[in-house]
Amino acid sequence: MPEITSNPEVNTDEYVELLLRHLVRCPEVWKKAKEFHLVGEDFMLDEEFGMAVYKAVVDSLYEIDECPVAPELLGLHLSKRFARRELSDTLEGPTADLMVFLYEGMTMPNYFVKTMKAFVQHRRASKLVFSYQQQKDPAKLMENMQQLTVDIARSDGVEGGELMNPWISPVFSAVQHTIHTGYLSFDQVTNGLAPGEYGQVIGYSGGGKTAWGCGIVYQQAANLVDASFVSLEATPQEICNRWYARAFNIPYTELHKGSMAARQSLTEAFNNPANQQVIGWLRDHTRIEGLKGCTPITVDQIYAKLVQTYETLGFRPRLLVIDQLQFIEPRMRAKSDQEWQAEKKAAAEVDELSHMSIGGQDFCVWLLHQAKGKLKRIFTREDLDGFKGIIHKADITVGIGRENQQSQDFSIFSIKTRHCPDFSLSYLGDLAHMRFEARATTGGLAQAGFTNDRAG
Repeated sequence: MPEITSNPEVNTDEYVELLLRHLVRCPEVWKKAKEFHLVGEDFMLDEEFGMAVYKAVVDSLYEIDECPVAPELLGLHLSKRFARRELSDTLEGPTADLMVFLYEGMTMPNYFVKTMKAFVQHRRASKLVFSYQQQKDPAKLMENMQQLTVDIARSDGVEGGELMNPWISPVFSAVQHTIHTGYLSFDQVTNGLAPGEYGQVIGYSGGGKTAWGCGIVYQQAANLVDASFVSLEATPQEICNRWYARAFNIPYTELHKGSMAARQSLTEAFNNPANQQVIGWLRDHTRIEGLKGCTPITVDQIYAKLVQTYETLGFRPRLLVIDQLQFIEPRMRAKSDQEWQAEKKAAAEVDELSHMSIGGQDFCVWLLHQAKGKLKRIFTREDLDGFKGIIHKADITVGIGRENQQSQDFSIFSIKTRHCPDFSLSYLGDLAHMRFEARATTGGLAQAGFTNDRAG
């Protein structure tokens, strides 16, 4: 059985078997298959060519009509097909092997949603060509090919549309249960992100963006929100040290060096009864996906890793922080693409990620991105390479910076917003202990009543 090592072509057996895995386990793939009216017959050319067990699996999925499908339920339906002699006894072994394959291994639903149309076109066109070889009727083949094109076009996305007359009665927006960052002044201005939304934090090297992102996950986990930090640049140990510095007031530099004093302080902190409640909250509600050794990596691979974590540990984040954009490779990169053009494609694919779900749980995404150039406290869109493409899909893009690496005065400010006014906030940053304290502001924010606060 194949595994997901690359994006398989739709005309291969590898694609077919992996597609079946996704139809069984991924609601978004099953939904797209129903939009294109994909059926068991699409997996057979005739009784001689194709795999009867593939057809039986798809036919059983339509009988069950739910996704994901429990293996016991799918097994029961297939057993009934053997009992009714719809499947030959000689297929019992291959069917058992296929069942194991369907429920093991990673999934990559976004790729199979995107390629579903091409797969359906290929399978049905292949059947028409096979039929022509038997009947030798070119006029009929041409007519059927034209009808196939029409049928595919009609199916493509039609079931996802909505028809609405807004003047029959009021249409109210659903209550937005947003997920905050834990930085109080920032949350008062932005109101956080709703599930399915995507924000960016951009800063120069040394500007504080990783510390800020680590703080988002830490603070929301302490508020009992499941949150994951996807580290593409730092090792998991480095992220752990940032959180330990924050939780136990141990200098990050000492933790990073592994000094004996830091080791002793950390051991004592873990054994201190006064810390057990906070440790419990963070233990239950945080995860680090350490993917430094896997870069460059695609968004689909990141999603597959998150799904694998859910399937093995049951952990479904409501908030995701990814550090950072330049380590993400777009699905399709042209040889002529400059770096900012590749980052533009990858940033758009992170937006797609924010619209996915894990085990039925929607989530929001904060993406960290390192600007190129000298460290500065305030910068504009024009300072960012390819800024129009990079920020185009994001719901909010903020900058974070300071004058130099010795400064503790940080600014976090809007570069692009959709749901709130532009803003600029001043913070005192204690990076030794990974904390940011909001300073009193002047101008519009102060007039609105925003005051000094401490995150965490």
